[in-house]
Amino acid sequence: MTFDRSLCALDRLFTLLMFLLLCSGSFDAVAAPNSARRTKSSRVRLFHGRVQQMVVTANWRATQAALQVLRRGGNAMDAAVAAAFALGVVEPYSSGLGGGGFLLYYDAKRKSLVSLDFRERAPYKATPTMFSRLGRRGRKLSRDGLLGAGTPGFVAGLDVAHRRFGSKPWATLLEPARKWATQGFRVYGLLAFALRASRRKLRKFADTRAVFFPKGRRLRRGQRLRQPDLAWTLKRLQRYGAKDFYQGEVAKRIVASMKQGKGLVSLSDLKRYRAFWKAPVRGTYRGFSLASMGSPSSGGVHLIQMLNILSGFPLPQTGPRSWKFLHLYTEAMRLAFADRARFQGDASFVSVPNRGLLSARYAARLRRQISDRRAMPYGSVKAGPALDFNKKHTSHLSVVDRWGNAVAMTLTINRWFGCGVIAKGTGVLLNNEMDDFTTFPGKPNAYGLIQSNANIIQPGKTPLSAMSPTLVFRNGRLRGVLGSAGGPTIITTVTQLLLHLIDHKLTARQAMHSPRVHHQWRPRRLYLERRRFSYKLQRKLKRMGHRVRQRHRWGNAQLIWIDEKGRLTGAADPRAVGRAKGF
Repeated sequence: MTFDRSLCALDRLFTLLMFLLLCSGSFDAVAAPNSARRTKSSRVRLFHGRVQQMVVTANWRATQAALQVLRRGGNAMDAAVAAAFALGVVEPYSSGLGGGGFLLYYDAKRKSLVSLDFRERAPYKATPTMFSRLGRRGRKLSRDGLLGAGTPGFVAGLDVAHRRFGSKPWATLLEPARKWATQGFRVYGLLAFALRASRRKLRKFADTRAVFFPKGRRLRRGQRLRQPDLAWTLKRLQRYGAKDFYQGEVAKRIVASMKQGKGLVSLSDLKRYRAFWKAPVRGTYRGFSLASMGSPSSGGVHLIQMLNILSGFPLPQTGPRSWKFLHLYTEAMRLAFADRARFQGDASFVSVPNRGLLSARYAARLRRQISDRRAMPYGSVKAGPALDFNKKHTSHLSVVDRWGNAVAMTLTINRWFGCGVIAKGTGVLLNNEMDDFTTFPGKPNAYGLIQSNANIIQPGKTPLSAMSPTLVFRNGRLRGVLGSAGGPTIITTVTQLLLHLIDHKLTARQAMHSPRVHHQWRPRRLYLERRRFSYKLQRKLKRMGHRVRQRHRWGNAQLIWIDEKGRLTGAADPRAVGRAKGF
């Protein structure tokens, strides 16, 4: 009894402290990924009624920009374009005009579904050995500096998407981003942490240093970040359109910086860039239909592959934190990432056996390797061969409009702050996507991933990605819009969210707050989110043969989930500073 009363008293004290913190506004941002706290921006919102529109992005300013567009009669694509450009200003460590991405669009009136590849591409002067021949220096150059930059696709992709599906003027949609670039905004906790963590890289380059280290001192939380050169670029895009980025004054300034910094992107590369409409990959899981991004992203294929493997196990009878669920899910991750390492690349350049990887027969063969009592011996998990061979740092946003149209869009400049270089006079922070190629065959990239020669550098080729913008349907009705940031953990984060929503019947908020696990075949470790799993459970997994490691929080997912009655629930990841809003 005494113990119970003590717990109640502690609980009341904790509740009071949380209330005071919320009132003081101290939960507005997260200080760092490894100390992320539950924020106002992570609250979920439930909406009833006939008018149902929702936006979930990785930053409240981007959510606000998109919501204003919806309130003024814009559609889901209009809102997504506004949010994407806003993210490029207020979230410079994750996305921006110097990067690229993927999107899925669902047209509710036509019941049609398409995906768009506007990922960065290798310059035409790039060669397979451009980094490996330089040894250790080459590994560094693929990540820091302009040699690591691919041809950006962000502006071209959003322009193409807006021309096909948008309804509001292009200039109007860019105005919130231009305003925040001009007037500036207060540096929030996560941005301050990213600047501190990346300070050595950012200090190397004069134009980057001028933006993030005014008067020689790094911007701290609460100080104002202004980006006048980026505002100039956005103003030109408003006036002259996307073509100015690829063949106008903005393009000339980017190329001048490339020449000065020994980068390979030329004016010809920019002029030749095209975004491609493609059919998404599709799958089913326990009565739900899924659509996700296909090649050159590996995300959709291996997300569906894992679900295919797990469909033969009674996961609905397990708990989201049970050893049985975690064990079976881990084995599926190991098998899928082994196949990813062997087969995946840009299908426009190499043969990728996606049909075989997605087949039910192949999933059944892989399933037979899994024991429900013991982890597969390390070293025994190998890729393929897949059946029917060849029959042929990041941000995400989710939008649903009043007509039922939906956009799932994942954006990136690769690692935090991309290559670290802002093109002189443009404010455009450029990507370091060249490191996503197999720059050193047989050796892991920046994310620890082993990748095959199918992903070797070639002129005009798109580097392999894990981005997984995903749409979920049931009985022909839209049920979910989701995606995440986080390198290779994107695939496992999105898959785990789906398993919690479909098998464990969790709400959007519960699924988003659930502790995460990740295994990518190599390195041979099962990562558990730190301090979220009991020691008893960890010991059980270790006894089964899993090499358990704890890791600080990862991922930054954005989810919209629609129940059977058509009610929308939005959830932004509590591990970061996103916001879900609707009306």
